[in-house]
Amino acid sequence: MIGKKMCGVHKLAAFLVIVGALNWGLVGVAKFDLVAFIFGNSWMTTLVYILVGVSGLMMIVAGRCCLGKCQGNCPDGACSSGTCHSGTCQPAGGSCSTGAPKKEVPPTPVPDKK
Repeated sequence: MIGKKMCGVHKLAAFLVIVGALNWGLVGVAKFDLVAFIFGNSWMTTLVYILVGVSGLMMIVAGRCCLGKCQGNCPDGACSSGTCHSGTCQPAGGSCSTGAPKKEVPPTPVPDKK
């Protein structure tokens, strides 16, 4: 699930989503809350729950792009030569973030001056 193209923030978010899923699995199966066990009944437990929730929302909103499923508008079509931001491809050497794929435009001939 965690691909090479994920940035650090999204890797952290994916990790927290996995922690949250495992914790809920333990609560459901064994009635054991691992986060509360580790941090006790403190503000840290609440903070972890908030971070897991925000991470889940972040993965819903931006996760598909960062998981390498970008449907970019670049000529390569898959962001293989660039990076993916907000669901669109942005190649390393230019901007191709909106609109149709870039078309090659032949150079305009310059008339000779005699």
